Amino acid sequence: NARIAAASLRKDIFDQGGGDGSHQLSLRVLTLATIAWAAYGVSLFLFCRIYHHAPFFTVVFAAILFFTGFASASAAKYKERWQESMGGFFMGSMIVGAVVGLHIYYKYLIFYDHYIEAKVHTNVPASQPAALFADAGMLGFSADSKLDSSRSVGYHSPRLGRTLCVAPILDGSMGITTPVSLFASGVDCCHYRSNFRCDDALDPKAASALLQLPADMLTNPWMEWAVEDPLEVSGFQEAVKLQAAVYSTKVAEKVRFVRWSRDPRKLRDRYLEHGFAAATIATLLFMLVSTFFSVVIVLGPFRLRLMVSSTEHAALNALKRVHAFSRHHPEGGEHP
Repeated sequence: NARIAAASLRKDIFDQGGGDGSHQLSLRVLTLATIAWAAYGVSLFLFCRIYHHAPFFTVVFAAILFFTGFASASAAKYKERWQESMGGFFMGSMIVGAVVGLHIYYKYLIFYDHYIEAKVHTNVPASQPAALFADAGMLGFSADSKLDSSRSVGYHSPRLGRTLCVAPILDGSMGITTPVSLFASGVDCCHYRSNFRCDDALDPKAASALLQLPADMLTNPWMEWAVEDPLEVSGFQEAVKLQAAVYSTKVAEKVRFVRWSRDPRKLRDRYLEHGFAAATIATLLFMLVSTFFSVVIVLGPFRLRLMVSSTEHAALNALKRVHAFSRHHPEGGEHP
């Protein structure tokens, strides 16, 4: 019954854990979990913040830590089974931290870091060729430059299932034959014709932009897939072709896409905020999962089954007592 199972569980924990069984088990769980958290945290920090500035050092240092843990686990002779898991916990946590860190870096932080390093061009006429902005991350436009949202289009990409929006940026010196090299862009923020409302397009005081960074400016060719969706790139190119066909716009040979904004620094900082939020959520999940596996390893399969069985019996007996009480004391009846 439940009492016998609970008594057996307490005795087993006491015998296996030493004088104060529950205290010893807690220390073992905390030891395994702390090893996992520390290895994960170091690996996450390396690939989120150090990798951008020193990729070779980051990979080498992480590899040294990993193989140090492997060598220590292979050489050490432990008396108890849970201690044998420390090396595996360390190495597994290093791998998880590296994977999560690289994902967050290539999804968010690579953009933030490049915008921090890039130059800011001010008083830029929209008629300037896009090639002049190769080193720029933000643009402040001249007083006569404006976003012409009346000539925007929305191209519905059947493969993405989304509407890709573009609108030309013009200045007072540009005529019909002047090539347009800058287009504000966005996703699902316009109609098929006009009504361009991406980012700060509706703010009359907006006169700046955050340049969209193509993959070849961010990383090596073999990692471009991690920062850029080829379908989205080709979709925006199709949107520009559609805009040129609808409004007879002469498009420059080289085009750059921007996000129209009153303060492009806020758009830049969102990459850092999203990266921090993703790292926080991933870390909390990792801590929960690693703690769970620490408990499983320390308890072992026998004690774990015994604990589950004891809990089930206790819950069943509690339900029986509630049911018996409700039969003897029906709702609305007299109470002694």
